[in-house]
Amino acid sequence: CQSYGAYADYSSNDYYKKTAESKKAYFTNPYTENGVKMITASYPIVYNDEVQGVITVDINIKNFSQLECDTDKYPTMYVDIFTDDSTFVYDSEDEDAYYGKKLTDVLDAKQYAKIQKGIDTGKSFAVNTRRDNGSQVSRFYTPITAGEQTWWAVSVLNKSDLNKNTVKLVVIMVIISILSIVLIVKMASSQLFKNIKPIEKVVAASQQLRTGDFNIEIRAESEDEIGKLSEAFSDAAGTLKGIIHDLKDVLQQMADNDFAIAPAVEYPGDFESIKQSLFAVVSDLSNTLSEINIVSEQVAANAENISEGAQSLTEGATDQASSVEELQATISNVSEEVGQNAEHARAANEMAQNVGDEITNTNISMQQVVEAMEVINSTSMQINSIISSIDDIASQTNLLALNASIEAARAGEAGKGFAVVATQVGELATQSAEAARNSTELIANTIQAVEQGKNLVDEAAGKLVVAAGKTNDLVENIGKITTASENQADALSQLLLAADQIAAVVQENTAMAEESSASSEELAAQAAKLKELIDVFNLYQGQNQ
Repeated sequence: CQSYGAYADYSSNDYYKKTAESKKAYFTNPYTENGVKMITASYPIVYNDEVQGVITVDINIKNFSQLECDTDKYPTMYVDIFTDDSTFVYDSEDEDAYYGKKLTDVLDAKQYAKIQKGIDTGKSFAVNTRRDNGSQVSRFYTPITAGEQTWWAVSVLNKSDLNKNTVKLVVIMVIISILSIVLIVKMASSQLFKNIKPIEKVVAASQQLRTGDFNIEIRAESEDEIGKLSEAFSDAAGTLKGIIHDLKDVLQQMADNDFAIAPAVEYPGDFESIKQSLFAVVSDLSNTLSEINIVSEQVAANAENISEGAQSLTEGATDQASSVEELQATISNVSEEVGQNAEHARAANEMAQNVGDEITNTNISMQQVVEAMEVINSTSMQINSIISSIDDIASQTNLLALNASIEAARAGEAGKGFAVVATQVGELATQSAEAARNSTELIANTIQAVEQGKNLVDEAAGKLVVAAGKTNDLVENIGKITTASENQADALSQLLLAADQIAAVVQENTAMAEESSASSEELAAQAAKLKELIDVFNLYQGQNQ
């Protein structure tokens, strides 16, 4: 058994890396080290599902030369050993010719395809191929379990030898395979048992630690890494045992109300932070208890003041309750009066709105009268024009009557009858002119009277418009008064509700003041009791750690 040096020197090698990653046994491909052709079998050391290390067994390729290859009956037979990726490990015909080569480098693709097809089955198989010299050979493949890998033992012989005694050849192939397996297993097991035996003590000690038993002593039986591991594990268990016993003593001392602690053992490395944390906890507890002691004295002193204040608060709350009751009665009376004012304001608002509506309707009627007078005035003007026309006709008729009288006078006796008619026509024309003048005077007086009436009506209509505007202002002001009265009524209602709430709060304050007085007396008693309990502790004063 030997060490492979520092961890960094071998941790990246396949025999360690792949075994540690898969947590399974692994056999390397053949390699040469210090002039020796070999393979390495690696076995993981797993504890609590974690890889604690890797045990390796180096196997010299020359050991495979012990396999029986050719015989007198089968002089052409030779044996090959392949890894799971068809790499030559051993060839009995020539150890150096194919060592480390791939089977694909020796056979063409067609022949290798037949072999690969059998390898994929994972079972024993036979295949016929042709060698470089043109001779046909039969290859008998038998799987070899190498950890989690499948290697192959191949017996090869010319078909001419095979046909001599096929059964014997199969038996020989099986024997060779079994011997190969037995040899590999025997060599690996021997080396593995030798390396694992010291580790079993370490595993047993770790199991003992897990159960809380620190009475552990492991003797190193070698000076390699496993021996050093055993010695270091034993020292670590002893240190841990001493620290745990010291912590138990310190905690028992604290349980006995004595916080003036001091460690009895060294706390190496990261354990120093445990000691510092322990002292920090003890210091904080001591400071806290000291502060509690001071506060308990202050609480006892303040409790009496609180009790006196609570009694004064009770008396004041009683006076406040009487004042609040008087305030409630006053607010209730004012609220009723404001409610009545609001009701009267609403009635006045309705009346003012009705008066405004009447004035508006009267104003509309006056406007209609003005329009009728304007129609009368227009019609009178038309009649006056017609009478003027009648007066003109009367003047012309009178002129014609005068001319007819003149012509009748010229006619003499024959024109007397016509003269009478002309005279009558002249009189009618004179009467018509007189009647026209009288009508004109009457119509002129009527137009003047209509104009005066129109002016009066316009003036009255203007006053009605002003009155309607003022009435609207009055309605608006009364509406504002009504709204304000309603708002006041609502505010007084809320004020009354608030007074009720204040009364309830005052009553609660009175009850709470009485309870506070009783609680203060109880608090003083509890503070005295707390001081008695704290005086029992021997507090930590910052001794040398």
